[in-house]
Amino acid sequence: MVLPEPAAPPESPAAPPESGADQPAARAERAKRELRLAVLLSVLGSAGVLFAASRAWVTFSSEQALTIARSTTEVSGNLIVPGARALALVGLAGVVAVAATRRTGRALVGLLVLAAGLGVMSVVGTVLADSLLTRGIQAAANERGLQLLQGVTHPVWAYGCLLGGLVLTLAGLLVAVRGRRWAALSSAYEPPVPRPAAMNEAPPAGDKAVWDALDRGDDPTT
Repeated sequence: MVLPEPAAPPESPAAPPESGADQPAARAERAKRELRLAVLLSVLGSAGVLFAASRAWVTFSSEQALTIARSTTEVSGNLIVPGARALALVGLAGVVAVAATRRTGRALVGLLVLAAGLGVMSVVGTVLADSLLTRGIQAAANERGLQLLQGVTHPVWAYGCLLGGLVLTLAGLLVAVRGRRWAALSSAYEPPVPRPAAMNEAPPAGDKAVWDALDRGDDPTT
């Protein structure tokens, strides 16, 4: 007696292939997130540099060159590293330029923001490597004609400015590397617009006959 062969198990249904429109949609959404991240980093980095540079980096007691009156003077980072503020403003301008440009223009804006961040890090790093107190003395003497007696440095603001420059550098690097793809995806992908069903359906024959009769002046009810 020959036993029948067992039936083969039913094959599991294959997963439906990913729609071609879903891939551009996902890429476009990722591009939007990267663009928002770049704008956020540019704003945070520029604002951090502007705020840290406005604080007192050196505080010291001084006397006027022609008198013996003593006073306590605060020297801000804007006096010690005047270029940092200008570079931070370049980073803020880059926020608007990133949203307004495309492709090559956006990549160039990214390089400009990258250069601004590196510039901030360079000027602040040079001051920290040299002597913050010495730079404060020089700035006070050049800007206000003061002679130092005893000074106290506040390097936390200098390092805060350095951190802001680093964030600005990362923002510029992100725009320079990924900016071209943002523009291409935003212009190439357009979600399909469904066509209303009413436009595809022909009017019923009965309704057409009624309207034709009315156009001729006949009574369709007779």
